[in-house]
Amino acid sequence: MTGRGASANLPWMLALLEAVVGALLAALRPRASLVAENLVLRQQLAILRRATPRPRLRPIDRALWVVVCRLWSRWSDALAIVRPATVIVWHRRGFARFWAWKSRRVGRPPLAPELVRLIERMSGENPLWSRRRIAYELAKLGHCVDKDTVAKYMPKPPGRPRRPPRRHSFAITSWARSPSTF
Repeated sequence: MTGRGASANLPWMLALLEAVVGALLAALRPRASLVAENLVLRQQLAILRRATPRPRLRPIDRALWVVVCRLWSRWSDALAIVRPATVIVWHRRGFARFWAWKSRRVGRPPLAPELVRLIERMSGENPLWSRRRIAYELAKLGHCVDKDTVAKYMPKPPGRPRRPPRRHSFAITSWARSPSTF
């Protein structure tokens, strides 16, 4: 054969050589890798068999791809219906959703600003009322607020400094630490 016939058979021979080498490598691959590839290919076929012209991926399909990409190193070789970059984007979105859920506010929501202003006004207009009395009056108005929450939003009197924590004298603390002599 001269130059023309050899160059026409070259692509066909390269394809045959690639198929033979691929079959040999597949035979040498571990069984878990073949099982994973089979699972992934079957899942893609199931998606393509859906009765829509352009099948949409469900959240469970995306979750499977995210798990497969974390557990199987050759996941991108078996991927046919989406690009590998798309799977990585799904993975990042999943992490973003997880951390958004993790960092959500927990506990009771803050009081409405109108209610805070009402507590401040009631305590300012009635300086002798305690936090219990203001909580009771708010309950009469239909606002269920605890006395400690009312105390949190009551303005502090400007002239009264906070009382320091109570300290015992040396004699009391040493007497409390010493063993009983009675």
